[in-house]
Amino acid sequence: MTGPSRWAVTGGVKTDRAKEHIDNLEPEIRAFITNNYVRTIEDDPETGDRLYVIEPRAEPPPRWGAIAGEVLHNLHSALDVLWRQAVPGGEDRKDTFPMFRTAKDCKARRGGKKNSPGERAMNIIKQIEPYPTGQGWRLLCLRQASDEDKHHVLISVGAAVVTAVPMSIVRMGPVFSGTLDERRIYPLNKRTIVHRIASARRQSQMSMDVQAIPEIAFGETALVGAPILRTLRELHAEVANVVAMFAAQGLVS
Repeated sequence: MTGPSRWAVTGGVKTDRAKEHIDNLEPEIRAFITNNYVRTIEDDPETGDRLYVIEPRAEPPPRWGAIAGEVLHNLHSALDVLWRQAVPGGEDRKDTFPMFRTAKDCKARRGGKKNSPGERAMNIIKQIEPYPTGQGWRLLCLRQASDEDKHHVLISVGAAVVTAVPMSIVRMGPVFSGTLDERRIYPLNKRTIVHRIASARRQSQMSMDVQAIPEIAFGETALVGAPILRTLRELHAEVANVVAMFAAQGLVS
């Protein structure tokens, strides 16, 4: 009978713990949104405009920011553990998972001798593109937000995502829904008109499907305005994908 893998008892513990936090946080946030955000559609008595309104009844608990910070820290720390396991000698050094300011800096980084673990690891990094204009830009946000959480508790705030889509497109299928005129509004800490259709336009404008969805977002850091649950799940999935890329090359076990 084989025991758990080396990754499973090191970095894997951190990613698993991050997922536990996310799974436990989700029902709390969903229940809070259901019980504390009132959505109404009104007509402005003065202008005749159609108003889409969201009114919060309470502020999100501060502890959610602390929990989100723990998730970010665990995911960021897992990447550093991954790098130190993949590159020989890394566990004895203070190396961190490579991230770059520019694509040029990333391409210039060398990983060691040909076909060495260091070179194979750097080839993966170059595929990931962990720099602001690369596919791995979220990893930079993860690092920055995790670093900021070391100095203060992250703040969670009410927010709303608003989409306005012509009904003719909605009827074509869900693949088209929510792809037009999406706006994110934050912080949402008082009665807020999140969308308005002017009276004159209501007569001439094609029928629109307007969705105003309350959510809880990051109030600070590099992730400001991003929905907490969706962002944490995306970051967890991104880290898991990075780990899978290293495992496919036999760099972690």
